[in-house]
Amino acid sequence: MREPGFNGLTAPDADNSVQWLAEQIVADDRFAEGTVKFWWPAVMGIEVVRPPEDRNDSDFAAMLLASSAQTTEVERLAAAFRTGIAGGPPYNLKDLLVEIALSPWFRAETLGDDNPVLLAALRIAGVERLLTPEELAWKTQAVTGYEWGRRLSKGGFENSSNLTREDDFRLLYGGIDSDGITKRADEMTALMAAVAQSHAVEVSCPIVRREFLLWPDEKRRLFDGIDRSVSPVSEISGTAAIEAKSWRERQTNFLVVSLAAGDKTVRLGFMNNYWDERTQADRNLILDQVVIRDQYGVVVEVVELEDLDPNEAGRPNWEGNAYILWGEGWLDVPVSVPVDGDFRVEVVAYQDAAGEESAMLAIVVESDIDTSRGARAIRRKLVELHEKLLGVTVTVDSPEVEAAFRLFVEVWERKRYTNGSDWREENIQCDIGDLLYFEGIADDVLQLYTNDDGHSYYDFNWDRAGEIFDKADFHRPDPVVRTWVVVLAYFLTDYRYLFL
Repeated sequence: MREPGFNGLTAPDADNSVQWLAEQIVADDRFAEGTVKFWWPAVMGIEVVRPPEDRNDSDFAAMLLASSAQTTEVERLAAAFRTGIAGGPPYNLKDLLVEIALSPWFRAETLGDDNPVLLAALRIAGVERLLTPEELAWKTQAVTGYEWGRRLSKGGFENSSNLTREDDFRLLYGGIDSDGITKRADEMTALMAAVAQSHAVEVSCPIVRREFLLWPDEKRRLFDGIDRSVSPVSEISGTAAIEAKSWRERQTNFLVVSLAAGDKTVRLGFMNNYWDERTQADRNLILDQVVIRDQYGVVVEVVELEDLDPNEAGRPNWEGNAYILWGEGWLDVPVSVPVDGDFRVEVVAYQDAAGEESAMLAIVVESDIDTSRGARAIRRKLVELHEKLLGVTVTVDSPEVEAAFRLFVEVWERKRYTNGSDWREENIQCDIGDLLYFEGIADDVLQLYTNDDGHSYYDFNWDRAGEIFDKADFHRPDPVVRTWVVVLAYFLTDYRYLFL
């Protein structure tokens, strides 16, 4: 057997040579360079470029340039690692990882030179790294507070999800099991793209539903500062409890808003229909007229609502002096504003009283898609979502925001007049899907159960969950909220979300 040694040197003590070997390895100049090359793909997502071997390759010059440049960078990082980075101690791995991340090879976004050789050589500079399934799960949880398919152990401290469990999507999304599969996928495949799409579709609905319908504004992570009534055409909205119980007692409700001259729509909605089959008690909202006044109180238009055509939610009443909404739905009232200015939009209404609540009237004044307050608010929110979800800085006029806004408008226009408004009857996947979904909302929804075999597991008290959903008005038509579901899925499938 050979004497213990390293690189031509013999260990001074053959019976205790491991510590000496470690010292020799670290002292070797190749150790620092090897460390940089080992961690380079973990940060960059790609191996250090190898020197090309065949001069006949079409990209020989480019790869030679890239190899030479990266070799210089590796040598610089290795030298700093040996002596200490930014005044730190030598061989500090944390400092090295930070220094690699600060390298132009990681941070590069654009190249201001159109030299084809240089462009080819630097095509791997600043390259994105595909997130592992675990990282994607953690990212979604960190940004939204939601984890896809999260389960809890009996103690409630350890959890797993669809992207971290081996028997779900971890391996399908390029993960490893440290047994038969030991190398992570570094490129997106068709199967992985399908998993990423399923992740986006199945998490976007419960996330948006919780933020708009269950969480107060101050607790929301993504959709704070914007209401569920803000649409691409909305100028202003409000609600009112209708106490009047007859045409003689009818009450006037109003909103004051600045409007540009032109055609507008006043949307009137009945938000809390009630029917008691036992007593035949039926709550209805009855609308008399819409009046538009200018800033001086002068009437510029009056619309008698009994003159409007029936729709799915209602019809002119039998007396012929008003319009009755018998189910939760909307009545669109066309009006016209002669000049730019401040206007008072009045709605005269009363109710057929039933149940413990008064009829709730929603009033929304709508205008043009490209100029309304709602459109501007949606664009501002899209700017925020680009920053929060994709880590990019854009403005309301950026092409990315314009594309996202046009998607919003297209989806919203399709959903606005479609049926199936009940969240529990949606044609999209909208399961709760996360055992911590009600965390911070109610403490008595998640419970520990024991089956006949003595196995304990966590699940929801579905009766309690149903009470929360009913209180949050999950049956209310929500075309805007359902549109945000699609837009969020659009963000979650963006390569800038799936890559680091």
